[in-house]
Amino acid sequence: MRYVEYDPSPKDKQSTAEISIRVAESEADFEACAVLSNRYIREADLESSREDTQRHAAGRGNSVLIACLPDGEIVGYARVTWVGVPPKAPDNVAPPGFYLGGMAVAAEYRRRGVGRQLTVHRMKLLSRLADEAWYIVNSSNEASIDLHLEHGFHEATREFVFPGDVSDGPGTILCHAPLGPTASRCPGCPPA
Repeated sequence: MRYVEYDPSPKDKQSTAEISIRVAESEADFEACAVLSNRYIREADLESSREDTQRHAAGRGNSVLIACLPDGEIVGYARVTWVGVPPKAPDNVAPPGFYLGGMAVAAEYRRRGVGRQLTVHRMKLLSRLADEAWYIVNSSNEASIDLHLEHGFHEATREFVFPGDVSDGPGTILCHAPLGPTASRCPGCPPA
């Protein structure tokens, strides 16, 4: 997978305060997510991407959130996924729970707060559903790592396997964010 070039200091880009975040529900929503996915992630053909997004949204505990301009144009999306542990999983399998992932933002809206707003809304959603959130990221995806650090994520481990093997190649990191009092303790959690 390729990552967009990352400059941690926005220069002349203004914040996009007039973005609204909502759950993707319509065919048009899923189509817009597929277009963004194909433009920036290049996973598959447009039809396959749209079907994958719809299937994902229909899954138990899953959500697809979209970032919209006042005119309704969709300029970003991000997923929340429930991941269970398969039978006979190895000891180092990633824990069951809600995972953040699958974010894409239109190039002209990057570094303007769209990804941050999508992440804030996903964390608010999860804080009502669970006491912790998880996230996997490639160690070379600096933009994503910095964004998620702002929202309480820390490195849990690099020694894990993920159900369905969606790892992003060598250097994949499992990250954890406690959200409530019964959150599990991972090797990267700060001392209590």
